[in-house]
Amino acid sequence: MIINAFTIILLFFAVISIVLGAVTLVSAFLIVSRWKRDMTNERRTMLEKKAYLALILAVVLLGIRMINWPIFYITLGSYIPDITGAMCIYGVTQVAPAIIKPMEFLKPVVFFLIGQWLIIYIIDKTAKSYPLMKKKLFFLLIVSIFVIADSIGDIAVAFSMDPNTVVSCCTVVFDIADRPSAMIPQSILGPVYKNLILPLYYVSNLILIGYMAGIYGLGRLKVEDKRRLFLSIGVFLAVLNVITVLLAVIEVIAPRLLNLPYHHDPYDLLTEMPDAGIFFALFILGIFSTGWAFGIDMIARHDETKGLLSGYVMKTYWFGIVCLLGSLLMISIHLTIG
Repeated sequence: MIINAFTIILLFFAVISIVLGAVTLVSAFLIVSRWKRDMTNERRTMLEKKAYLALILAVVLLGIRMINWPIFYITLGSYIPDITGAMCIYGVTQVAPAIIKPMEFLKPVVFFLIGQWLIIYIIDKTAKSYPLMKKKLFFLLIVSIFVIADSIGDIAVAFSMDPNTVVSCCTVVFDIADRPSAMIPQSILGPVYKNLILPLYYVSNLILIGYMAGIYGLGRLKVEDKRRLFLSIGVFLAVLNVITVLLAVIEVIAPRLLNLPYHHDPYDLLTEMPDAGIFFALFILGIFSTGWAFGIDMIARHDETKGLLSGYVMKTYWFGIVCLLGSLLMISIHLTIG
């Protein structure tokens, strides 16, 4: 185990999250199990009072976990000098790949679920009689399980960091000729694939932004019977955009921004460029916004929320547009000034 200030912060957040998560999980389960459709108003009021305390606790817990994702990578970055052979965060991930790799997948899932729950929570608070209370508590139960798993994973990662471990350099994965990020686009686009990836990066982003802006501007999200179709298309375009952006970052953007033409490790951007975390975060928020908007329509539909949903869906899309444009602008500035 490598002990430094970031390890202590990571472990502190993890322990607090496990305790709060367990309390939130039990509270949500008990309230949901007692929530009946035909219960009396007195019973409903009593459960709502109990739920209020659980929900305040949940907001605190989930607020902590939302900032945990960047702290996780900052902590991994702090281990680089202590791990033999580690030149960047990727090297640190090779100390315990069986633990860290699943965590790198779990972190964005947890972040997405937390964001979705917080939006549903706000919508329900805006409505007059908390019509989404049971859905909100059931969803909180699921989110709490993911949060606890994520927190336990943080502890496992911290304790798995053995400074005596020797790891290989990231070049053996990201810079080999037959890396998937090179072979797949080359098989589709041909030998000139590198000349096409950056234009595809801009086209893909602009198509998604243009679609979101068009749907937003034309008020299509207000049409309830077609809204889910429009939101589904937005999610599909977002998935395609993620694939394109990943290829562009690995094959073109990372080498240019690092001034290393033959080095394709995106992890290096996080340690070599102070603002890399910002444009990655903006892109992630923009992509997640399409999913959050779809989730609003899926989860928050109720007779009492009919007049609210279109407004929140449109706000979420607007937020996503701003974030995607911000990320695109930051990358463009860096590519221009070198």
